[in-house]
Amino acid sequence: MIRPFILQKYASIEKKLLAPKLFYFAIAGAITSVGPFFALFFQQLGIPSPQIGILAGVPSLITLFGASLWTGAADFTHRHKRILLITLVGSVISLWLVLQGAVFWVLLPLVCLYSFFLAPAQPLADNAVLHLLGSNRKHEFGRQRILGSFAAGIAGPLVSILVSWTGIRAAFYCAMAFLGLGAGFASRMEMDLPEETTADPGKSTSYWNSLKILVRDPRLAFFLLIVMLGMTARSASIIYIYVHMSAIGAPKAILGLTMAVLTVGEVPFLFYSDRLLKRWGTRGVMVASLLCSSIMLFTFAWMRSPWLGIAVYLLHGVSYSGMWLAGVAFVSRLAPPGLGATAQGLFNAVFNGLAFFGGSIFGGLLYDRYGGAKLFFWCGLLALLALFLFLLNRSKD
Repeated sequence: MIRPFILQKYASIEKKLLAPKLFYFAIAGAITSVGPFFALFFQQLGIPSPQIGILAGVPSLITLFGASLWTGAADFTHRHKRILLITLVGSVISLWLVLQGAVFWVLLPLVCLYSFFLAPAQPLADNAVLHLLGSNRKHEFGRQRILGSFAAGIAGPLVSILVSWTGIRAAFYCAMAFLGLGAGFASRMEMDLPEETTADPGKSTSYWNSLKILVRDPRLAFFLLIVMLGMTARSASIIYIYVHMSAIGAPKAILGLTMAVLTVGEVPFLFYSDRLLKRWGTRGVMVASLLCSSIMLFTFAWMRSPWLGIAVYLLHGVSYSGMWLAGVAFVSRLAPPGLGATAQGLFNAVFNGLAFFGGSIFGGLLYDRYGGAKLFFWCGLLALLALFLFLLNRSKD
């Protein structure tokens, strides 16, 4: 009698996890559709490289605050789904407004608005999935994101071909369509969980006390420092790799192959991530991530053919997703009860916010003055610095 009950419970959880899996597909499709083309879009408008760096960097700084504010509000009010739906609708509207801009001073507030609304999407979904998996299955978290990797592999090539036929504006329309799908899937997700909704009236005081405990934890501060250094290095490649590959002769039609190769490298990593986390722990996964990041960045610096850049993207699964998976697992363990979304928001604020801001500004200045090769060389050194500091720390994960 016990075995059928366990199987029934497992099937019920798997059914609830379907909507988040599809949501990851939609969000990854949106980000993949438009993200690589932002810099090229601004470049076509005649905006100088330093200003492109600001346009790419300042919105990331907005993400730093947006992710923390939205997820904190979700934990405080216990309205996770409502907040997610509001922000997704806001993302679609603000992305459409970006297309209407033509000069720097108009585009800057619009891309900031887009980043502000999009910021909480992933951390809110991550927190919901972790709750659904439960403490015994949290190591399986990476597998829930596999459809997101497939979305990158599908949307990347198709949107690149579409852009080569019709122009860069097509990438924005594709992203808006994916965001609309994401809102539909989000409406089916179980997010406002019983343990949060049954909180007593004094929860607001408990929330602020728990928040102080979380932000004052030295383990969290050190880990986020490493994430900031590592992702600052990687963000420069994410923002400027298409521009650099175009400069060395890559046609727009093959740029999407980068995303297809990314999928080939990322899907197996996510599929076996539960075993890797069990065997290596978050520390081992972080070491592998930073090491692969260094190899990728130095390869970008020395390559003379865009095909080498496409091939080395096989390491993206470990370098990018490895850091993200390790971060999600680590902050989930540190989060006090009721602050799961807030903890994920803080991690996302650094991972996709502060680090991308540093990489954008740092990358824009270096690219404008020295070109892509020097930019990626210095980013490779920064990733090595993060690895060195992380290895010096002897604390157990």
